[in-house]
Amino acid sequence: MIKIGNAPCSWGVEFADDPRNPSWRKVLEENANAGYTGIELGPVGFMPEDPNILSEALDEFSQELVGGVVFRAFHDPNKWEDVLDGAQRTCKALKAHGAQHLVLIDSISERRAPTAGRASEAEQMDKQNGQHIAIESLQLHVLALKIWTHSWHTRSCCWLHGF
Repeated sequence: MIKIGNAPCSWGVEFADDPRNPSWRKVLEENANAGYTGIELGPVGFMPEDPNILSEALDEFSQELVGGVVFRAFHDPNKWEDVLDGAQRTCKALKAHGAQHLVLIDSISERRAPTAGRASEAEQMDKQNGQHIAIESLQLHVLALKIWTHSWHTRSCCWLHGF
């Protein structure tokens, strides 16, 4: 059977601390009202990290936490501690709620953001540079997959932007 759920990004939630975000409870309520029974965690810190608080709300709205996303700067070696922090906090929440799906997404870099969605206007990488960045990013993702899948018992996948 295929289960279809939703995610807070459908409400425009990309970053946990964005003041334009709807409340996490509103997202759960509207997700339920739309007929979904599954929800993804969204950016770490958007939903409560206290498992008791989130469990009560999931039950209240007849929702099941089905997965989580780590949307961090995998492409930037200087941000690796932030990547690991986001991954560990996300995996902790997934484990607490029995969810097993972890999606790793490399955040959009400052260099790529101004032309996102407009490939003809974007800065183009030469083949050698592009391959080098893609290989480094994949190596980080593979390392992350090995660590998190083993230690947190999650099913992980990668979503690579711009390669």
